[in-house]
Parts: sequence; C-alpha cells; structure tokens
Amino acid sequence: MMHYTELNVDDPVIEALVHVRAPFLLRALVDVGAIAGLTSVCLMAFLAMPRLLLTLAKDGLISPALSRVHVRWHTPVAATVCSGVVGAAVAGVFPLDMLGELISFGTLVAFLCVCVSMWRLRCTAPNFPRPFKAPLFPFTPALGILFNTVQLLALPPSTWRNYSVVVVIAFCWYFFYSRHHSTLQVHPSSALHRTDHALSVGVAAAAVDEEGNAVGEEDEADMLAEMEKADRRLTCIEEDSRMTHATLREDDMPLH
Repeated sequence: MMHYTELNVDDPVIEALVHVRAPFLLRALVDVGAIAGLTSVCLMAFLAMPRLLLTLAKDGLISPALSRVHVRWHTPVAATVCSGVVGAAVAGVFPLDMLGELISFGTLVAFLCVCVSMWRLRCTAPNFPRPFKAPLFPFTPALGILFNTVQLLALPPSTWRNYSVVVVIAFCWYFFYSRHHSTLQVHPSSALHRTDHALSVGVAAAAVDEEGNAVGEEDEADMLAEMEKADRRLTCIEEDSRMTHATLREDDMPLH
C-alpha cells in the first residue's frame, strides 16, 4: 500500500487507506476502532493505577489519605480521583510523544527488573515453592535482560534524561517520606502477623468440607502438604524480614 518510511505519522493505517483511496466508510470504521482501542487501554490503566496507589498508601509509602475506599462499593475512590486528575493534568501539559517514550522506558525497566529478580531468586532461594517456573533457566532471564537493554539503548537521549528526572524525584520521595512512614519501619512484624493469621484461618477452614464434616485421609494429606508449603513460605518471609531490618538498622547507625 505504502512504503514503511512514509508511515511515521500519528495515524498510519488511515494514511495508508487514504493513499489507496479506500472508501470513506472503511476509514470511518478504522477510526472508530482506533478510538475504542485507545479508550479501552486508558480504562484498564485507570483501573490498575488506583489499586496500586491503594496498596502503596496501605504500606505507608504515600499519603494514607489515598487508602480511603468507598463505604458501599469498597473501591479506592480517593486514589481513583487522584490518578484521574493527575493523569489528565500531565496529559494536558506535556507532549504525547514524550509521554509515550517515557512510558515505554518505564515498561522496559520494569521487565528488566523482573528478569533480574527472577534470576536472583532462583539462585538465592532455589527451594522456594513456586507454582510456575520459567523454562530454560538461566537463558530465559538472560535473553530478557539482553532484549530489554537493547530496546532501552535504542530510545533517544531525551527519554533517558526525562526518566532520570522521574527517578530522582521518586528517590527523594522515598528517602524523605516513604522510608520513615513505611509499615515495615513503623510496625516491623505486622506483615508476618497478617501472614500467620491468614495461614491459621486457612488451615482451620481446610479441616472441614462445605457441609461441616471432617476431611478424609486423602484430603488431610493434601492439607498437610499445603501446610508444609505455607510453612516454607513463612520461613522465607521471616528471613527476608530479618535481612531487611538488619539493613535498616545499619543504615540508621551514625557514622563515626
């Protein structure tokens, strides 16, 4: 239809259809489909972002005001309003090209961190119970790191500069606010208490079936296997918590 070098526009499909003199109805349908696709992507993003803010607020990393939920619908109303207002303001002030490259940069960094974290956990905690394991270790995380790094290097220097500014702002927020208000810092054992309570409730619920009868021997064996897995998870969580507290104490020690 057209050479690919001529499609570096905001609406390449429509440009190609105009070039071949496609019927107006076809171009209108493609326009409607593109708008619907962009709208669905924005909707899913604004469904995920408020819940991320809600989790951060509950952990004390951002203002607890964003942890408020609707009394009836139990949805993160404060986080939803905040993300909508901030998102609209950012989209209205900054160029969309810059925001698109910045989002692409952040997504690639997130994928890169996942690959590195998976590699580290497979090496430091090989016996940790996992419902799924990525195949072809360590080639899978190595290829993921390689591909994401190559794509990051292909982005323009201005995107690296803009992302560096965002990272500096995030680090400043963490060290001046989040680090001192985190529930891990204020209530170090709250996460372990919640996990232990959930495990106790789950074991008690697993001891009887839906009709209130005791489980059989096979079900009991399955339940014991799940309890062993949960115990191993608790052990890993406790070890990570102790390492984190030791690191925090070392950071808080005065330098002589």
